[in-house]
Amino acid sequence: REITDWTPLVASEVKDIAAIVSTQVIRPYQRYHVSARVPVVSPEKLVMAGKDYPTWILDHYLQLPDNFPNTVINLSKEITKDMDTAYDKATVIKTYLRRFHYDPTAQAPPENSDGVEYFLFSSGRGVCTEFASAMAVMLRASGIPARIATGYFRGELDEETGYHVIRGRNYHTWVEVYFPQYGWIEFEATPA
Repeated sequence: REITDWTPLVASEVKDIAAIVSTQVIRPYQRYHVSARVPVVSPEKLVMAGKDYPTWILDHYLQLPDNFPNTVINLSKEITKDMDTAYDKATVIKTYLRRFHYDPTAQAPPENSDGVEYFLFSSGRGVCTEFASAMAVMLRASGIPARIATGYFRGELDEETGYHVIRGRNYHTWVEVYFPQYGWIEFEATPA
């Protein structure tokens, strides 16, 4: 049976989709269809997007905890100090994070420590969630609206059916940066 009934979950104070959840349990080998509009925007256009952010974007997507480590804020500002645009800041942070190592066996941060601070200043190792978390908060600390998105890679193509088989190992986390006129644009902080 094909799933056709989806409900978007929208936070009341936010004017965008926070999640799309099936109203039915999806069972193994059950098919579903997804249609999406993916913006394709050149880097040149993103550089020129400006800073005319809607108030609701600034109010929600620049938030950091009150006790957020100053070490991360200072690093973010140092890395982006010579960058003028949101695109340039996102690119320089992404490039900075590429020096760290993808490691599915990396240890969790010590109890009562900040995960991003531990990743950036102690371990230097992690998986997509560490890379995306670091990039999102570094962008926010630099005044750029950012959020974390989770989902799945397309999986493996089943040649017989023509469908993609998606498994747990296809799970992924990435960053989306908001650009005026264009909306949310994906940025991949995790090294290939």
